Amino acid sequence: MANSAQGTLQDCGVIYAVTGEPYFKEMRTSIRSIRAVHPDLPITVAYSWEGALARELLAGIAHIDFLDLTETVRASGLKMSDGMERSRGVKINTINVSPYRFTLFLDTDTYVRKTLVPMFDALREDDTQIVLTNEPIAYYPKEQYEKGIADGDRPNAQGLIALSNPKYFNSGVFAFRDTIRDYGAGTGWVEQFLTQSQAPATSNWARLCDQTALNKTMNRLTEIPRKVLSNTVWNAQCKILFELHKQGLWDDIHIIHCKMVHHLGPEPEKLVHGQYISSFELIKT
Repeated sequence: MANSAQGTLQDCGVIYAVTGEPYFKEMRTSIRSIRAVHPDLPITVAYSWEGALARELLAGIAHIDFLDLTETVRASGLKMSDGMERSRGVKINTINVSPYRFTLFLDTDTYVRKTLVPMFDALREDDTQIVLTNEPIAYYPKEQYEKGIADGDRPNAQGLIALSNPKYFNSGVFAFRDTIRDYGAGTGWVEQFLTQSQAPATSNWARLCDQTALNKTMNRLTEIPRKVLSNTVWNAQCKILFELHKQGLWDDIHIIHCKMVHHLGPEPEKLVHGQYISSFELIKT
């Protein structure tokens, strides 16, 4: 049981999926941000191959368990030599392997600013099986988007159309009950991703997008009871940070989801005024 000034987190825990030294270091910052708010909240690090590195980088941080999914990923047929393919293989299995009754999944480039209790409370309500957050709606110039896809790269957004897309979920921050496995969500995510990864595609990024696979799984399994929490509070990605600060909503953020927070810190004075983040001002239409 994890206790905090904000409440009790009985049967709750956080899981990460990570491969590669840069991402372990990124995760270390994320875990330390959790520890500042919830010193005793259990955390599981799911990885492939780099167990010794994980333990070395996280030495001294309490209440962390490690879960080696190397053989699980290998058995799925994904290329172990491809870092991106292997890392996605770890991530898509987190629903299946989490040891907690109530789990919060976090990407490594997240930073927890405030209590996680309301996220878990939303998961405990009624028969809710999963708590999701939305993706923003970004602007991609047509020519740039098509070139990125043709080159096999992830397209770079050039602006922001809306803070939230109610029809599309982000796979970097979501919470689930262990009983969601009874609905087939865990195996469904894996199967959808494997089908997608094996299909012909001009873009390696599109082929290995775990987020697309999660959305397709949720759209197919419509019977799963779910809640959607505001991404402006629970999943504040790089693309919306400038607008949240501009609109006076910064203090409402519980989870920042942006790689730059690991280099610049979570304070808006340093984070939101850089060239990249400040370029995402809402486009007036």
